[in-house]
Amino acid sequence: MLPREVYFTMFIASTPFAIINFFLGVYVLKLGGSTIEVGLAYAAYSLFTVISRPLSGLIIDRGGLKGILSVGMLLLSVGLLWLSISPDPVNAIVSMTIIGIALGFVNIALLVYITSIGGFVDPKPYGELTSASAFGGAVAAGIGFVILAISHILEIADVVAIKLSIFTYTLMCFIPGLYLVKKFKPVEPVAEDKQVNLSVLIYLLIATALQATGSGISYPMIMPLLVNRFKATVFMIMLAFIPAGTAWILVPMKVGDLIKKHGSHLSYGLSTLISAITVSLVPHANNLATLSLLWFLEAVGLSIWYVVLQALIPKVSSSRIWGRAYGLQNLAYYAPYALGAFVGGVLYAVFGVYLTFYTAALFFVLAPLPLIVVSLKGIKL
Repeated sequence: MLPREVYFTMFIASTPFAIINFFLGVYVLKLGGSTIEVGLAYAAYSLFTVISRPLSGLIIDRGGLKGILSVGMLLLSVGLLWLSISPDPVNAIVSMTIIGIALGFVNIALLVYITSIGGFVDPKPYGELTSASAFGGAVAAGIGFVILAISHILEIADVVAIKLSIFTYTLMCFIPGLYLVKKFKPVEPVAEDKQVNLSVLIYLLIATALQATGSGISYPMIMPLLVNRFKATVFMIMLAFIPAGTAWILVPMKVGDLIKKHGSHLSYGLSTLISAITVSLVPHANNLATLSLLWFLEAVGLSIWYVVLQALIPKVSSSRIWGRAYGLQNLAYYAPYALGAFVGGVLYAVFGVYLTFYTAALFFVLAPLPLIVVSLKGIKL
C-alpha cells in the first residue's frame, strides 16, 4: 500500500495537469497572446520537464532525494502562483517553465522513493502512484470547471475564473505539499542490490521511446477528431473523456497484480496489443459514444504499459543509479512523445486521420520487439 504522504504528494503535484490539458491555451489567448505564445507555453513546459528529470535523477543518486522533492514542491507553488497573477503571455511562459522543472523534480523523486521502500520487489506502488496522479488531475479539473461554471452565472470574465482556479491549485500545493515532504522517511540502502544490466536497460529505453512515439502521435489527435468530425464542444469533450479518465485512475491499481500473475513480458505485450488495435479503430468511429469507448480502451492499454515499464527499472539497474535510470527513462518517454505529437499533427494536417492513427498503431506493434529480444537472450524480467 502506497504511504499516505507519497499518495497525497503526487495527488496535489498533479493539479497542473488540469491547466495543461484544459485551460492553458485559452488562458494565454485571454491574456492577449496568439497561437504562437500558446505553443511556446506548452513547449516551455515540455522542454524543461524533460531536461529536469535526468538532472534530478543525478542529484538523487548522490543522496539528495528529500532535497529535490522539497525544491520541486516549492518551485511548483511558485510557478502556480506566478501563473495565477501573470499579466501577459510572457509571464505565463516563464511560469510554465518553472512548473515543468518542478514536476520533473517531484516525479523522479517519488519514483525513486517508492522503489526504495519496496517497489523493487512489489510492482503495485507504481500503479498506485500513477492512479494518484490521474486522480489529482481529475479533481483539479473538476474544481476548475466548477469555478468556471460559477463565474458564468455571476458574469465574471473567463480569465479571472482561470486565475482563481490556478490560485486554488497554489493553495493546494504550498503548505500541504511542504508538510507532506517532512513526513518522508530517510531512504535505506537496499540489502540485496542488483548489478546494472546496461544492454537490457538500453532495450527498455528503446521500448519506452517506441511506445511514447505512438502515444504522442495518437493521443493528442483525438481532440481534433472530436471537434472536426463530431463538432464537439468543451463540455462534450469532457463527457467523452470521463471513461478514459476513470481508466487512468482505476486500471493502474491492478497492474501490479497483473504483473505478479502473468509476468512483465505478457502484461506488456497485452497492453501494446490493446493500444495497437484500439488506435487502428479510432478513425473508423462514426459516433461520439464509439469514440469515447475507444478512448477508454486506449487509456487501458496506455496505463498498463506505462506502469509495467516503470516497474522494470529496478530489475535491470542498481539502487546506486535508480535516479539516473528513471531520469533517462522519462527522457526516453517525454522527448519522443513531444516529437510524436508534432509528427501526428503534420500527418493529420497533410494526410488525414487514417494514416495518422495507423502510423501510431505501427509504433505500438514495434514497441514489444526490444523486450522480445531480451526474452530470446534468456533474460527473465
